[in-house]
Amino acid sequence: MFKSENILLLLLIGICLIVSVVLLDAVIDPSMLIHKVYARWGDSSELPDEGIYFPELVEELEGEITNEVATLFQEGWDIFRSEGFAFEIQFPKEIVRKSILNQDVLNAGVGVNPEAPVWEFHLDNDALYQGTNLVDASLLIHILEGKEQEVLCSDFKPGSIYQTPKQKQDSLDEVDINGVTFWKDEVNEGVMGEFYHRISYRTFSKGACYELTQLIHYQNSSGFTTDEITEFDKEFVVAELDKVLETFSLLDLEPTFPDQSYPAPKTISVATAKSTSGNVDGLDVSHWQGTINWTKVADAGYVFTFAKGTEGVGWTDSKFLYNMEAGNNAGVMMGVYH
Repeated sequence: MFKSENILLLLLIGICLIVSVVLLDAVIDPSMLIHKVYARWGDSSELPDEGIYFPELVEELEGEITNEVATLFQEGWDIFRSEGFAFEIQFPKEIVRKSILNQDVLNAGVGVNPEAPVWEFHLDNDALYQGTNLVDASLLIHILEGKEQEVLCSDFKPGSIYQTPKQKQDSLDEVDINGVTFWKDEVNEGVMGEFYHRISYRTFSKGACYELTQLIHYQNSSGFTTDEITEFDKEFVVAELDKVLETFSLLDLEPTFPDQSYPAPKTISVATAKSTSGNVDGLDVSHWQGTINWTKVADAGYVFTFAKGTEGVGWTDSKFLYNMEAGNNAGVMMGVYH
């Protein structure tokens, strides 16, 4: 027969075990399970500083994942995580993550620092674009390190709609995203029949300004001669981007802010020249010409080019930096127009 003291001791141990299991389940970090999924994907168990985590491997972890992570995987969402910049974001199959340091992203009217990293999550649903005046809808993540960014982070953007006479505000609205307070700002700009609606959310944390921008680029539908082009559903597009925005979270890590390097432009060693006694040929270029092969331009005898730089308040042509650098490297004399 057990003594009453032994029975009470066994009961106490049992209760402690139950409480321990409950507490462990309550505090377990789902991201660690996601780390495990990523580790199972490759040949190495070492985890990268940055990458996408693959939900296809969830079957290997059956019984080990939380309801939160399971629901995410069932919906077919991926997770992008950067430990170097201490953030994580989730996105569905309708969203495509474009490469980091995309020059088009850096200069697409967002007004970001071209030396800082940018991650782009593009809404890739053909049904939203075909037959409508919508050109692009993306969520951009832009991070600027430095104490001097703290004041700028909470300030109004140039052209902010909250600084117009009708909506004059003393400060930006505050929005909660996963327990973190962000300042919300909006800018609407129209340039040559095209419009850019930028909704930005900014917070200063871990020594850097984290900026999330919903960029919606569309054309003036009244400028089309065909009735087949209809006005896109802006409310629906913003709602789709909101779904991704709301998953953004800062990691409980100290960021290292690793240096980012830009690919070196291709160059030629000999500049082109033409007789000064006659006329010389030049070009006028902008993003409408796409990615120009400047070596071919120089070899064709074009001596100068005027590249579109800016328009409106804060809009920079998406190919401006590329055109100026690559054109100069090819030996073409480059000018700028606004």
